[in-house]
Amino acid sequence: FFFFFYQLNLLDQAHQIGLLACASTVVIIAGGFDLSTGAIFAMSGVVAAFVARDLGQTEAFASSAPYIGWLAGIFVGTLCGFMNGILVTVLRINTFVATLASGIVIRGLALIITQAEQVRVSDKNFQLLARGGIGDVLNTVFIWIGFALILTFVLTRTKFGRYVFASGDNPEAARLSGINVSLIRTITFGISGFAAGMAGVLYASKFLKAQNDAGQGLELIAIASVVIGGTSITGGEGAIWRTVLGVMFLRL
Repeated sequence: FFFFFYQLNLLDQAHQIGLLACASTVVIIAGGFDLSTGAIFAMSGVVAAFVARDLGQTEAFASSAPYIGWLAGIFVGTLCGFMNGILVTVLRINTFVATLASGIVIRGLALIITQAEQVRVSDKNFQLLARGGIGDVLNTVFIWIGFALILTFVLTRTKFGRYVFASGDNPEAARLSGINVSLIRTITFGISGFAAGMAGVLYASKFLKAQNDAGQGLELIAIASVVIGGTSITGGEGAIWRTVLGVMFLRL
């Protein structure tokens, strides 16, 4: 029983890195690199907390404010991810430069929004996303493992997954075979933004607060987990289950 409880606690502690690492695996396989996930993590948490707090003070949206806040945070994270994709594919900016620069801008916007202060949420219902669960298994564990399983299915059993591997392995050959490599890579950045947004919202939900400096360095730990799991940094090769093992190895 103690070992089982320890494993559940370990999975809960690793959910933030796990979400970012699984999404980063998809981006890297497709030949990209995302250094902005830590900043998106912070921005999404700030937006979720702000929306939940401010709407909670209005009579019309008081009961639904926590849920709207969750959705708003995830939406902003996903939007930031797609913007990264556009910078890389449409504007042809180097993936390292584009995501590093966008991360600085996004975290700067979070600083402007918060004025370097914590955004606190008083509604306890906002905490249900991260603190809720079934028995001893928290929602954070379900969300992370479910996300990993979905990405595994997408990469191994769908046409999109085959296109992701082809885009990272040999982008020119993929283009000549009719694959829209730019679109595929843009979608992978959107997936990365979604994961970072979800992780940021879970953080805000868990602690009933958000701040602009949250998630600093998370993107590097996530990428380290991907590399430890054996995903090729040059693209075209990798697996989600390996990344999960890499995350757990770092958390031990």
